[in-house]
Amino acid sequence: EVLQLYAACPQTGIEKEYKRLIAFKKTRLLAPGEEEKLTVTVPARNFASFDETTAQWKIEKGDYAIFAG
Repeated sequence: EVLQLYAACPQTGIEKEYKRLIAFKKTRLLAPGEEEKLTVTVPARNFASFDETTAQWKIEKGDYAIFAG
């Protein structure tokens, strides 16, 4: 199995997707019904969007919702 983390980005000045994959991690091979606790580190750069007007990566102010799946 693979844990996937997505961020819903604030829709402000920079045009971007609504949700983006920010991290993922594979579990070890699990038996049926078995669980595994995972810790995932998400680098801040994974929240950055490219601003074409300044040709720079920026992390915009606003609320970021995190979803796991």
